[in-house]
Amino acid sequence: MAIRFLLDENLSYETANYLHRLGYEACTVAQLHLGQTDDEIIARYALEHDMMIVSMDLDFGYLFHFRFPNKIGMVIVRIENQTVELVNATLKRVIDDPVIHDEKNRYSLITTDGKRIRVYHAPSSALFRTGPSYDSGDKNVPKLQKRIQG
Repeated sequence: MAIRFLLDENLSYETANYLHRLGYEACTVAQLHLGQTDDEIIARYALEHDMMIVSMDLDFGYLFHFRFPNKIGMVIVRIENQTVELVNATLKRVIDDPVIHDEKNRYSLITTDGKRIRVYHAPSSALFRTGPSYDSGDKNVPKLQKRIQG
């Protein structure tokens, strides 16, 4: 199934257009009239429409782990220079990585700093993350994820 992207308000409509040119369905929360809406409402929209959220907002990580574990996919882009061109290039790198197209990662949290891509699976309980993560900088060694500090 093709990935459908919902871009948070901190991403440009130009990035949505770029994803369209790459062959993906993508829209911004502003295009859906959800701008300045609570993140949980955006996450619920993504859940109902089977969309992967793309954001630069770390708060979505909390929602992924504690409100919607293994129910929605998210890509969190953490780059310093947040020009449209660099954001687009960073997302292209994520999209080109086979990990995002692996069905077992469909409802995972994917983070990138522009150099590495990490994939996190939601914990089976709110206290521990128990599954291995994927780190594009260290593909051969799964990492044991640490206890979530609460």
